[in-house]
Amino acid sequence: MADIQTIMQQMKIDLDGSGVHYFIVGQYMLDNGDEIFSSIHFHKDSAFNLVFENNRLSADVMLNKQRPDDLFRIELHYSNIWTVAKGDSTFFTGKNNIYTNPDVLKSNLNQV
Repeated sequence: MADIQTIMQQMKIDLDGSGVHYFIVGQYMLDNGDEIFSSIHFHKDSAFNLVFENNRLSADVMLNKQRPDDLFRIELHYSNIWTVAKGDSTFFTGKNNIYTNPDVLKSNLNQV
């Protein structure tokens, strides 16, 4: 499996016009300061204004496709990513996983 920096660099390239889909599970910070452990779908039609930095990703994302104008600004530190899946559709299985960090899941389970 590739390291998270390499995956994020490829994601930046892929989301710049291709049909590739990413599904990322991790600890997200919303623009209101709330933190959520969630999964978010990233695609050229559902994630906008992406900013890839050395240690984090920021983006405006559509969380409800029935309300496409209702965008949420999120921030995701790479160290808070549990799983990244990559595919050519919105349907993902375990075989699509290209990155997993089990320590992030353990940390979030311990906070519950």
